[in-house]
Amino acid sequence: MPCNTDENHWVYRVQRTFMRVVVLLSHPLVLLTAAVFKSAVGLFAWNDVNSGLVLNAVKQSIMFSTIDRFIYGNWILALGCILLLPIWIILWSVLNSH
Repeated sequence: MPCNTDENHWVYRVQRTFMRVVVLLSHPLVLLTAAVFKSAVGLFAWNDVNSGLVLNAVKQSIMFSTIDRFIYGNWILALGCILLLPIWIILWSVLNSH
């Protein structure tokens, strides 16, 4: 029985789109936002958490992490910049190469 190329192409496109969504969701800033959101929900009532609160907390956490890196020698920011972000960029590049 011959292989239906239109169906195979459709399945390939769905798989590729799914992988792109997964890679986008694994971006370090998205993971940071998810962690801050989870922390905000744990600290405050669910009704008090809004997008402005979470985005402000994400901006503050990046700023404080940068300040801690330069003043106290904290290694979390360096870990994210040296390991997580380049790995994500390589994964995104491989996924989008033709």
